[in-house]
Amino acid sequence: MLEGWCLLDADRPAEAAGAFAALAAQPGKAGEEAAYGLALARLRTGEPARASEAAAALGADRRKEIDAAVLAQQASAAFDRGDYAATLDSLDRRSRLVTPSRDLEVLGAWALLKAGRTRESMALFGRLDREQSTRDTRIGFAEASKLTYMPRER
Repeated sequence: MLEGWCLLDADRPAEAAGAFAALAAQPGKAGEEAAYGLALARLRTGEPARASEAAAALGADRRKEIDAAVLAQQASAAFDRGDYAATLDSLDRRSRLVTPSRDLEVLGAWALLKAGRTRESMALFGRLDREQSTRDTRIGFAEASKLTYMPRER
């Protein structure tokens, strides 16, 4: 178990997953700790589905933590491939588990904008900018505003 945590701390998640996998089948607290480590390692190696499998053996709080991280990874991956509906779906499902993080709210605002939901995007960028103005929120708000108020061609 110690080897797995050390490997994870050393940013060697694939090796950590191997160490944790060997222990995850054990009954009791040791098995649950190993399953948690395995789930975290799988998240770091970009294997959200396998992280969810490992999380099935966890208690409710830890399972919720892993599920939220899996949904965040899925949202980011969907955004990167241009699937903005899937991005928004993953973010919505994640928000039912945990309070949305600011970075994921910004991602959601961009996904709304890219999906053509400019008024919703502008409202979200506006709220985020009022809470804490950043370059990203200002640019996003300006882009959404420009698209929202742009006269339509006839």
